[in-house]
Amino acid sequence: MTDVPTIRCLRRILSDQEPMLAWADAAIAAYIEGGVDEAGLSQWRWHLDRLLRSIGGVTGADPRGEAPTPLRIDAKPFERGTVPNRDVRFDTFKNTGDYDAADGGERFPADSYESLRLRFIRTQRDEVDAIEAFGTFIWDIRFKDFDAEYDLARITWDEARHTEIGHRAMLIAGYDPFELRNRLTGSTCRGPMDPAFAMAEINLFGEVGVLKTINPAH
Repeated sequence: MTDVPTIRCLRRILSDQEPMLAWADAAIAAYIEGGVDEAGLSQWRWHLDRLLRSIGGVTGADPRGEAPTPLRIDAKPFERGTVPNRDVRFDTFKNTGDYDAADGGERFPADSYESLRLRFIRTQRDEVDAIEAFGTFIWDIRFKDFDAEYDLARITWDEARHTEIGHRAMLIAGYDPFELRNRLTGSTCRGPMDPAFAMAEINLFGEVGVLKTINPAH
């Protein structure tokens, strides 16, 4: 009776495990189909499997094996990127925020339902830039405040969900997500900026963007 909450949590975790594993296999397959070398992905899977065994598995109760050699190169410290980037499957643009300008012309008449719908789902899909931004914050505050890292990870996961919604909405609407060019949005918050100021900047941009849609005159 005293361990009922733990048992309930474990049952929930087990119910999620199979879908998570299926998603991971599908994600790896997508990378391979996109031209990523399968050998490199296999190396990561082998490394993570060995790493998990070295701590006794998920529960920590399994026999412990030898830890794998770290993949981190200490001789050259990691430096996080500051420039937006996408994988090789996406065609990108960064010279404008206007999808019609990036495409070289209008796909539909301005302000028509089809035009507004496509712009909405493309904007949703292109929230990858928000994932990049919040990811930089997580890196910059690493090992300093667990609660802050946890909250930022939750936000980053939510931005990833938004992007997936946009991607799937494109498919449902009959578009090829890889044919529709992906917008890259640069921001000083990705540069050498204090995380608190960077967070304030990205929120300010978001709020200003919403205000502009409410009152275009401003």
